[in-house]
Amino acid sequence: MHSPLPRRSRPGILVVDDTPATLQILTSILTEAGYHVRTATDGRQALSSTESQPPDLILLDIRLPDMDGFEVCRRLKADERTRSISVIFTTWLDEPRDKVHGFQLGAADYITKPFDNQEVLARISTHMAFRRTQQELQQANRRLMAEIAERERAEAACAISTKTWSSACRADSPGGRKQSRLRIEVAARQQTETALRESEAKFRTLVESAPLGVYLTDAQGRCQYVNRRWSGNGRALAGRSAR
Repeated sequence: MHSPLPRRSRPGILVVDDTPATLQILTSILTEAGYHVRTATDGRQALSSTESQPPDLILLDIRLPDMDGFEVCRRLKADERTRSISVIFTTWLDEPRDKVHGFQLGAADYITKPFDNQEVLARISTHMAFRRTQQELQQANRRLMAEIAERERAEAACAISTKTWSSACRADSPGGRKQSRLRIEVAARQQTETALRESEAKFRTLVESAPLGVYLTDAQGRCQYVNRRWSGNGRALAGRSAR
């Protein structure tokens, strides 16, 4: 038995079918389970609705009055804005070639009519969980890339500051006029090094808490670091690289 979802986290589902009774049945099942449901009765309406307000998942009938569900799916997957949306076909057909064709177009699953309520909810729940995992991985990857860029900027600034500081030390003489400039450079170098340490701490925290394994190698392919998620696989890789 599926419990209703919290209102604050209600995923959106677009149900596309030209049969009013089917729309009513699916809307009732999904609304009772806590999903936010929209409907469309043909392919063009489905594409327009998806473009204006992308849902989390689409239940798509194969037989529609203006274009079949396969064509709707093809267009959705061809558009960068909508290709990540999970599409589940609903159909009376149970031909293997139809299922293969749908999967080739990018569909996530099939639900055969007449509907079993528990099967509908179980399949949708599975794909919703998979979509959430994908989104979390994408967010973690974006944060990781931002931290790497920040770290690279800090390292570059530190390298410039160190070069300037070294040049000032060589050019300066006791009691010379460059003493004040040298003090400024030293202070700037210390600030840069502090920023670099903070960036490294953020980078390590992000990588260690990432929901996926991360390992870093040098230019020769030798493993230099693995996070906890990589676990034993990372240690084995480091051991092989060391040999």
